[in-house]
Amino acid sequence: MQIGKAIRDARKAAGLSQHQASALAGVSARALWTLEKGGGAIETFHLVTKVLDFRIAGLPRGSSLAQRLRLARKKRRWPQAEVARRANLTAATVRALEAGGGSVASLGAVMSVLAPTARGRKPERAAWAEGSRDERFTPRHFLKLIEDSFGAIAIDPCSHPNSNVVAERHIMIEENGLSTRWSGRLAYVNPPFSAAAAWIERCHQAWLNGEVETVVLLCPARTHIRAYSNFVHGVADTIFLAGRLQFDNAERGAGFPLGLMVAVWGGSKEQIAYLLSRIEGAHVSGKSTRFAGMAEA
Repeated sequence: MQIGKAIRDARKAAGLSQHQASALAGVSARALWTLEKGGGAIETFHLVTKVLDFRIAGLPRGSSLAQRLRLARKKRRWPQAEVARRANLTAATVRALEAGGGSVASLGAVMSVLAPTARGRKPERAAWAEGSRDERFTPRHFLKLIEDSFGAIAIDPCSHPNSNVVAERHIMIEENGLSTRWSGRLAYVNPPFSAAAAWIERCHQAWLNGEVETVVLLCPARTHIRAYSNFVHGVADTIFLAGRLQFDNAERGAGFPLGLMVAVWGGSKEQIAYLLSRIEGAHVSGKSTRFAGMAEA
C-alpha cells in the first residue's frame, strides 16, 4: 500500500482541500503535503487519519496501529531484527514503530513486509451526490427546533458562509474550531461528516471544560466508532432521528442516505423532553432507551 497516495485519495473522497484537511487536523499544509508524498512523522499520520476517519485494512485488530504492527510480526513469528532485515531498516526503527513513533516512510517499508496486501479501508462516507463537498447545511426548520428547545445559539464552531445558523459567534474553517476555544451558553455543531469522530471528541471536551454550557451536535449515527463509545454513550443524551433529513444544499427530495443522530451534552431533562415532543426518533440516555413519536398537531 502506498500510504501517501491512500491518504490523498481519502482526503479527496472527503471533499477536502489540503488547506482544509490540515486545518482540521491541526497540522501545517506543508506537513500534510509531505505526508501525501509518503513522508513525515507518524504523529502527523495519526492526526490526519483521525480527521479523515482513515483506517488500514489487512493488519490484525488492535487498539492502535503500533499494536497491530506488533501482532502482525508475532503472527509471522519473526523477531524485530528479521522484520528490520527484510524491510532494509534498523531494529531500532522497528522498535520505534511498535512503540508508536517513527516515520511514515519506515511504516510503509514495514507494511510492505508484514502486510503486502494491506489497503486503506474506506469509511462510510457521508456524501450523497457525486462531486458534493463535505458541506451540509442544516435546514431552517430543524434549526428552529433546536432554538425552541435549547434557546438562542451562541456559537457555531464549524461555520460556513452559506450556513443557515444564526449565532452570536461563528468560527470559520480557517480558524479551526477543533483547536480554537469556544464560548457562550449554547453551541450548535453540524460538522464536516468526514471528520465526525474528531468533532464528537471536541464537543465533549468543550462541554467538559466549561467552554460552553450546552452542546448540540448533528452527525451520522455511527455507534461502532470509538468516539461514540468514549464521548457520547452514557454521557450525552442522544436522539437517533427517524427518516431522512434533507439538507438545504441537497438535491430536491434527496434525504441524507445514512442514519443521523443529535447528541446533547449539558441539556436539561425539560429541554430534551421538549425536543422529543417535536421530532421522531429513539432517545438514548446514559441509563435507558425509549422511543418517541411526533407530537399531535
